[in-house]
Amino acid sequence: MTATRRSLLLLCAATAALLNTGAATLLPPFPAAAEKSPEAQDPLPVPDGLTLTAVFSNASDRAYWDLPLAGHIPENATSIEIALSCPDPAPVRSLSLHLRSGRGWHGSPLPLPTRPRQTVFLPLALFQPEENPAEIHKAVSLRVSAWRRKAGAATITLHSVKTRADRAAVIRATDLSAPGEATLAATLAARCARLLAKAGIPHAILDDSLDNLDLFELVLLPYSPALSQKSVKRLARFAGRGGRLIVFYNSSQPLGAALGVSPGPWQGA
Repeated sequence: MTATRRSLLLLCAATAALLNTGAATLLPPFPAAAEKSPEAQDPLPVPDGLTLTAVFSNASDRAYWDLPLAGHIPENATSIEIALSCPDPAPVRSLSLHLRSGRGWHGSPLPLPTRPRQTVFLPLALFQPEENPAEIHKAVSLRVSAWRRKAGAATITLHSVKTRADRAAVIRATDLSAPGEATLAATLAARCARLLAKAGIPHAILDDSLDNLDLFELVLLPYSPALSQKSVKRLARFAGRGGRLIVFYNSSQPLGAALGVSPGPWQGA
């Protein structure tokens, strides 16, 4: 790991200690039963959660369980926090999580846990709509899916599912602040999000309208090289009230002045 990356993660981690806000619990309590696929055994309550066991044959590709939520996703929620275990994941290729809302779903990959009671964070902005769903905050149930690697049985223990109102945010630029480079900007934002997730730092994903920064304490801009005057003013106001900014690939003199730094010319490695 480079010194620069290490310094960034240390700064984010130190800030993240101050960023944890009250969470809304979606599970537990756990339902007594759930809709499920034929490969999925009935959920079994245990003292520290709910076990979900999949028995894969060579003909089956997925096992899933649909669990009604015990709570609602608040309007200010920015991510889902899930604690889960899978002591013998060999038969499982991957996991996914879907939230049922209206007549459709919002879906996201779910990392396969590598240690007991592992906690993962899924930014709501990364969930992809399927089958024309209602808003994600109107979700009433979730689907945990296990995808087959090979025949055999695997047990997932779902310990808890909560929502978070995060105070750290990664800005995913569009053509608004990265004209003609939205794909590159999305790639760099995703890389930044992966590094934060790997370091165990929960975060939200925001677009580059920058119109809702009041809820946040730390904002990272991985790639927004063409910030508008309005955006610079919003970032300056954010910094002026004590917010922390980490900005890459931007040499804006007005933004630098607002932050008390003097951006120099671009220098290649």
